[in-house]
Amino acid sequence: MKTLTQRQRSFAQRGFTLIEAMVVISILAILAGTSVSSFVLLNQSTQVRGATFDLIADLDFARSEAVKRNADVVVAPRNGDWVNGWTITFGANVLRSRDPVGAAVGFTAAPPTLTFDGGGRASLTTVGNFEICPPTGGIAGRTVRLDPSGLSRSTKRTCS
Repeated sequence: MKTLTQRQRSFAQRGFTLIEAMVVISILAILAGTSVSSFVLLNQSTQVRGATFDLIADLDFARSEAVKRNADVVVAPRNGDWVNGWTITFGANVLRSRDPVGAAVGFTAAPPTLTFDGGGRASLTTVGNFEICPPTGGIAGRTVRLDPSGLSRSTKRTCS
């Protein structure tokens, strides 16, 4: 009968036990459960930032079109709510249209419409700030400020 040396026995005992596998699976489940909530917050934050950048790009586009055409260009929300998207029009012509921003984004304050004149200035009656926040609090939102000169800029804000 042949006996195994200590080195041969260590090669023969490869693998792991059921208990070791269950401990690893439990640890992975706990880590996955805690990281899901942070991914939700990250997704909401990304959507708020994306909606802000889309709005600024479209405001800049509307301003440049107003200067190029030397006429009024209007930025208006679809169906009366900026969450539904917005359109940029010159007279009866739609120059650009934006789709809804998504459920993770809300406009807590916004002007009813914006009008840029031929000089690129925003109409004094429509100048206002856009406050963009997620529907649930706890995430930093954005404020888009529109100056009477027509220039827009974004700053971070605390959402309640």
